[in-house]
Amino acid sequence: MNFPSALRACHAPGGTAQCLASTSGRRHLSARQTLLSRSASRCQRLRVRSSNDQDSGEKDGNKPFGYTRKDVILLGGGIIGFGYALYYGLQAAGVDSLVAGNFVQLFVFLGIGVGYISTYLFRVANKEMTYVKQLEDYEEAVMKKRLEEMPETERERLLQEIENEKEQKQKIK
Repeated sequence: MNFPSALRACHAPGGTAQCLASTSGRRHLSARQTLLSRSASRCQRLRVRSSNDQDSGEKDGNKPFGYTRKDVILLGGGIIGFGYALYYGLQAAGVDSLVAGNFVQLFVFLGIGVGYISTYLFRVANKEMTYVKQLEDYEEAVMKKRLEEMPETERERLLQEIENEKEQKQKIK
């Protein structure tokens, strides 16, 4: 494909300066130059937006344990290390290597299975599943959007109704 020079400059490494240079300092542009400058400025907006999107992600420090690659690698390494330690510990205690291997496989497999199932049942019981959280976030976003679109008089009336209900509940108690 034959790209115009302004677009090629935007997509080249370090092309941001050329993108900006191609759009600044011109008042009267021909139709072709206008198209090129619009493409160059669009290229710059996309570059800025994509770099900001990566920065807006949640930092690893804010995530609970088990939700990052590092945590998964640590958990996997810990389980494997525990298996080796148990295997060689049983052999040192005088258990045959075949029996020790079978015991370690059974113990680690059941530990992982029971551990995972128990955490899953705990999340279900506490309604901390992904779908429930997504549904709550969606409902909250819809309510915020409706509140933003609501006229000021309607909002004031709604707030007054809420205050009246609170007063009535306090009188009942």
